[in-house]
Amino acid sequence: MQSRALAGSPWIWLAAGIAFSPALAEIAGQTVSNPRTTTPIIAGSLLVLASARCRVRETPGRTVALGLLAAAAVLEILGILGGSSTFARVSVPVAVVGVSRMLGHPPLATALLSLWLVPIPVSLLEPLREPFENGAAAFVAAVGSLVSPDAVAVGPLVRASGRSFELRAPDAGLHLAHLLALVGWYGAVLRGEGLGAAARMAGKTALLTLPLQPIFLAVAALALLAVGPSAARGVLDPGLPALVIVTALPWAERGRRRSVKGLARP
Repeated sequence: MQSRALAGSPWIWLAAGIAFSPALAEIAGQTVSNPRTTTPIIAGSLLVLASARCRVRETPGRTVALGLLAAAAVLEILGILGGSSTFARVSVPVAVVGVSRMLGHPPLATALLSLWLVPIPVSLLEPLREPFENGAAAFVAAVGSLVSPDAVAVGPLVRASGRSFELRAPDAGLHLAHLLALVGWYGAVLRGEGLGAAARMAGKTALLTLPLQPIFLAVAALALLAVGPSAARGVLDPGLPALVIVTALPWAERGRRRSVKGLARP
């Protein structure tokens, strides 16, 4: 029975993809309209990569799987009919976990990488928007004032040397923490860790935001003064996630190789 399910797994995944295509389109639409939300693209790539490399198979749980898929379908329908994009997006990771439980592959810890397919909801950012934007702007202005004494922050806007640069709530570090947590979870998955270890590693890597985000904001301040607002925005938007991925993924791969070598020792 299990071998037949595994043989048909590509078709099951394809059917799930078609069934939840409206929710996937919702996630894709937000990513295209807001290029800074690159985490879903990265999460999808890491999920596929980790699943392909994982040889661990768990005992399928058909009852749990059907319950999760039913819940995912309800969330998608509520999201579409009720106009709640968050409900529709959340249906995708629920469906991924449901299919993984039906097939017994990938393991639950790997399937939960799909949680990062859901962008940070705007409703979560809205209450934090003003203090995050103003705090980030004040920090950028403080760094800029070391070079240009006329640098000043007015709300979320930084003015320096005749240039203006507007800070956004994610510039305070929430998106970076989200991305770093994903990389930490992925690293734990590559080492074959369980849910608890993966959650702890995700928390530890997310805390790296505390020293890293001020560094990126300082570089953005210097880019604003040296080149202009577009360069400063380039540091914080495509530059920041790209640098995180380029440096963090090799760390995850090294951890996997060390784990494999440790298992191979007698």
